[in-house]
Amino acid sequence: MCPWRPALLVVLVSAFHDDDCEVAGQPWRQLREELLSQNCAAVDGWANHGNGAAECELGAAAVCLCRADVSGARACLHKISLQRMLATRWPLLKLMAQLQGTSQAGAMARGCAGLWHPSLDWEEWRHQVIAFAKETPLWLDGQVEQPTSLDEALGAAQGVVWKSGSDAVAEGRTIAMWTSMCPLGVLSAFAVRAVSLVLGHSDVYRIVQRAIETAERAMSNLEDVLHSSWPIFQVLHVMSLLKRSLHDTRLTAADLEVATPNVQRSTLWHQAMRSLTAAAAAASAGPKVVIMTGLYAQRVGHLLDLFKHAERLGYLAPLVLVPMLPNVTESCETIAELFLQRITESPWKGTWSPCLPFVSQFRAQYLYLYLALQLDLPVLWFDFHLVLLQNPFLWLPKAVEGRLEMPSYREPCQRYCVTQGEPDIYLADEFYAPHLVKPSLMLLRPTATTKQWLRDFLHWLSTFPFAHEARGLQYMVFPDRLDIIPSVSMLPSKE
Repeated sequence: MCPWRPALLVVLVSAFHDDDCEVAGQPWRQLREELLSQNCAAVDGWANHGNGAAECELGAAAVCLCRADVSGARACLHKISLQRMLATRWPLLKLMAQLQGTSQAGAMARGCAGLWHPSLDWEEWRHQVIAFAKETPLWLDGQVEQPTSLDEALGAAQGVVWKSGSDAVAEGRTIAMWTSMCPLGVLSAFAVRAVSLVLGHSDVYRIVQRAIETAERAMSNLEDVLHSSWPIFQVLHVMSLLKRSLHDTRLTAADLEVATPNVQRSTLWHQAMRSLTAAAAAASAGPKVVIMTGLYAQRVGHLLDLFKHAERLGYLAPLVLVPMLPNVTESCETIAELFLQRITESPWKGTWSPCLPFVSQFRAQYLYLYLALQLDLPVLWFDFHLVLLQNPFLWLPKAVEGRLEMPSYREPCQRYCVTQGEPDIYLADEFYAPHLVKPSLMLLRPTATTKQWLRDFLHWLSTFPFAHEARGLQYMVFPDRLDIIPSVSMLPSKE
């Protein structure tokens, strides 16, 4: 593993939030699913549950939109950002699109019909956007083959975006000036292009971030957008369908905040903390460290072999299993109980409980790494498919103290990882590709720098719905290596 001491990027982030209301209670979750399938018919007879917006802000906004007209939409959304609308499973953008369809007063005027452009037919482009917004969700749902409108709209969007910045001159004006005369047409192009970038995993130079910020600014004139004939909210709804992860975290927002005297932690948090503390205390020799790996359903059949191997090498006691799916916890506990029966004498036998509670399907690895750091525990993560050939406690004492030497396969001139002081994080790097890190093997020391670095990364994974984990991690480790990852949307620049 390569030692690394991160230079903290300055990140101003808000608190973690449960936008899908997973921990707000069954009524909210049921309403969310009904809204997704039945649209606004689900809110008939719905009475505000509990504290309403204070308990489930986006759910209350969805109920409000179902009951509002165009003039009341802004009050429903309050200060909810577009990024949160894109990330949540509450169909806010879909409801906004339906609300737009009920009000077409002045739509032709705001649709740029009859507006001349040297090289664009705005009405043709508008019809392409409408077809794209209508047919793409059906294709994503597997109901139809890939529609021709998809490629047509993506290609045309590139042209509109390019013309919105062109300095070429026609009829005494630049093409950019002519194009800017239809701002909603340009906004539609940026939104469609952002969909193509997310769909193709080709977001570079923060293009998706800029598209979201552009649409966010346009929403300051929300009534004009709702009265227009440009299906911008339908396009944004299509974009929301491409999210990489869901807000499925069963920990509360308070569980992930820095400890304060009045913070209220959840029962799940306390359960996880007891397991992590017991695992660290069970280490027979060396530092109190947690050894952690993820358990997928397809790996359950090999769990008993892992226990036997860990016992033989001597790292079984501090080993914990992170369930990557909710249906593996019971199997893990059953196998652990069967294995425990064959252990005759051990000082940790009475407290050994390696199966951690399920917290998330999409970001469980980093959530549990963060929980371990909250306890000021060093934590070693290895992917389940990796096989340790020797007891990691042969080198963990030095690593925990920040004194682990550079891998022998690295030349002295390649000592790029550590700048000054002790490393905070050890990461596996690709043998054939210097500067390329892998999250399959990592050791985190509980320093203040590590905690802030992981919190920023975890917050990005939790709030940006199109986050690409591998690219984000690479950028967070080497933000100055612009030839590998030049920038990542919604992560700060090196400067």
